[in-house]
Amino acid sequence: MEGGRYETALVTLLSSILLLSVSLNTIAAVDILRPNQTIKDGSTIVSAGGHFELGFTDIGTTTNRYVGIWYKKISIKTIVWIANRETPLDTTTGLLKLNSNGNLVILNGSDYVVWSSNSSTSVNNPVVQLCYYKNIKSCGFLAQMC
Repeated sequence: MEGGRYETALVTLLSSILLLSVSLNTIAAVDILRPNQTIKDGSTIVSAGGHFELGFTDIGTTTNRYVGIWYKKISIKTIVWIANRETPLDTTTGLLKLNSNGNLVILNGSDYVVWSSNSSTSVNNPVVQLCYYKNIKSCGFLAQMC
């Protein structure tokens, strides 16, 4: 009987540590998009320090959807970059994805690519990280291929 309690307690402890580890890893990686991960309309990634946010947004009174980066800590949304300005989506079914070649792509609800970063350089293990730099005039933000 005593051995059974010890094993049960050990399994519970190890399960808790594993769950905590997975949770902390998820929390720590909020500014990174990895290959084949997607950002759905309504989800975002936030730069370290919480200064910038990347996701789907509208502009003005239009119902079109764009992928953009905006200041997170300002009460009035101030957009600083738009990816698909020429090819907005007309529904909220879009996805932003980093493909295995290192290109950011925006897909519509039919999985058709409506915008791509069209990088000609293929990289191994690409990630996109939303970064923040102190000198806003020179860099401000960066959707960086690391």
